[in-house]
Amino acid sequence: ETWLATVGGYILMIEHHNGSFFGLDEAHLASDDPRQRAKIIANVIHIIEKGKPKTTQPSGLVQHTSDLVCVSTSNDLLATLLRVSADSQGSIAARLLTFHVPKDRPYGMLKVVPSKFNSSGEAIDAINAAITRHHGASSLQFMKEMVKMRSLDHDRLISIIQRKSEEMLTALEIDPSDGIARRRAKPYALAYAATHLGRLWGVLPKMDAVGSYKAAFVEIWKWTIPSAQ
Repeated sequence: ETWLATVGGYILMIEHHNGSFFGLDEAHLASDDPRQRAKIIANVIHIIEKGKPKTTQPSGLVQHTSDLVCVSTSNDLLATLLRVSADSQGSIAARLLTFHVPKDRPYGMLKVVPSKFNSSGEAIDAINAAITRHHGASSLQFMKEMVKMRSLDHDRLISIIQRKSEEMLTALEIDPSDGIARRRAKPYALAYAATHLGRLWGVLPKMDAVGSYKAAFVEIWKWTIPSAQ
């Protein structure tokens, strides 16, 4: 999706992607005016974090809540575009993460370019096309399997999520006493637990087909810096 939209447009996009992945491209497009851009980005972050807009709905109308993962691209840190004050840097660092792809990676996010493609851009375009073609299918299957397991063996489901989450936090070498670091790493831990369940349920490919999921999360964590920096 694009940052070139109204606040109402963002709300509709968030509702459309609710319970799934929400990608926004190029934050500078939010507005040509830096101050207005900062207000728009802050408002969208608030909606995503709190699960609902700042304004209350008129009486009688349904208040929709959202729960999703958002990734935004930009040439600058979102905190820079937000003009974050020193007092707010700690809270922003816990909520916004920046993935800085190392310059020594010639293919960007891709480690290698599959042989059937001529460039990393072509490979990424194919990935985006596949996402569009199968929009929401894997997420829907995952949620169906989770609901089924929750009803049949709730304790085992919780145990797997807790065990795999802690396994990832250990792999990331997170200090248990560092609240902000643990909060920043929590999405990685839950996502890693989800990949384990996805493989268990046949939603995601096995490691012998795609490699180590854990190694991929650890690698990307190395690229992660607090957005307040």
